[in-house]
Amino acid sequence: MSKFDWRSPESYQSVTAGESSDFPWESLRRNPEYQADYRDTLSKHGQVTTEFRRKWGLCFRS
Repeated sequence: MSKFDWRSPESYQSVTAGESSDFPWESLRRNPEYQADYRDTLSKHGQVTTEFRRKWGLCFRS
C-alpha cells in the first residue's frame, strides 16, 4: 500500500513540478479498461492504432 498522505503538503511537492497534461495521463494509465484495451490492441495490431488513440483521447494537435 502507498505511503502517500493526502493530508500532508509534502506529499504534493512532486505535483507542483508536473505539467497539466501529466494528470490525465496518470489517471488513464491506471484505468483497468485502458490497460486491457491497450494489451488487446497491441496483440492484434502490433502497435497502437489511430482508432485506439481517438477512443482514449490520445490525439494531440501541435
